[in-house]
Amino acid sequence: MNCSKLRSVMLALSLSASAAFSPPTTITKLNPTNMIGANHHPLSSLFGITTMTTTSLSSSSSSDDDSSQNENLDVIEPLPKVLRFRGTVANGYGRGGKKLGVPTANLPESLFSNALSDISTGVYFGWALIEGSSGKGRNAIQKAVVNVGYSPTFAGEENPEKIIEAHLILEENNDKMGDFYGEIMRLQLIGSLRPEMKFPSFPELLSAIQNDIVCAKEALTESRFVEFGKDEFLEVGDGVWIGESGGDEDASWEFQDFDQALL
Repeated sequence: MNCSKLRSVMLALSLSASAAFSPPTTITKLNPTNMIGANHHPLSSLFGITTMTTTSLSSSSSSDDDSSQNENLDVIEPLPKVLRFRGTVANGYGRGGKKLGVPTANLPESLFSNALSDISTGVYFGWALIEGSSGKGRNAIQKAVVNVGYSPTFAGEENPEKIIEAHLILEENNDKMGDFYGEIMRLQLIGSLRPEMKFPSFPELLSAIQNDIVCAKEALTESRFVEFGKDEFLEVGDGVWIGESGGDEDASWEFQDFDQALL
């Protein structure tokens, strides 16, 4: 199954989970970038999303309008703003690597004051870099798939605060970078895949994560997203990067209009 079909399945699942009892389904449409997603789509509160009502994705209708609508849902659109974060990787809960086999580098909400409060939970993708003059894979730009949220599938053990959990999609020559705890990560988010979901079982969660990795890796081969791997933010120089939106030399952030981000 290719990435676009995987995303359609995940979106259908998220919609049915949130509104199965009250059709027709309400879908959110990002304005002006034409990104479409489920209710409470990532960035819904930060960037202003208008809603449109349409028929449920589970409908068996084969009309041209329905086909066109489903095709639109398969399109991965960029975020209206590029999100940049720099901070020290914190110790996690051992879930990603130990329980799921998908290690993550975590940046907790507390690092960034209230900067994450207006960013809705969900799965994003972008580029990452672990700073360092030594160690395998350091100062190298890597593809990343990122969950922002509370890990709701771990019932009773949810994150106490919103956390950025970045899984670096490593090339074969950097497939063993080791732990990142205490190291500085630069993380740039440029697109969204789906809302965060609570899955009924860990195998289903793991399957969704593997799908997210496939989709993120595929999206980051598109020219419009490849260019962001050349972002100056990901170039480690002599000085310390401090984002214009807030923070200091220890941890900072910056939200910049997508169209202006590489000018």
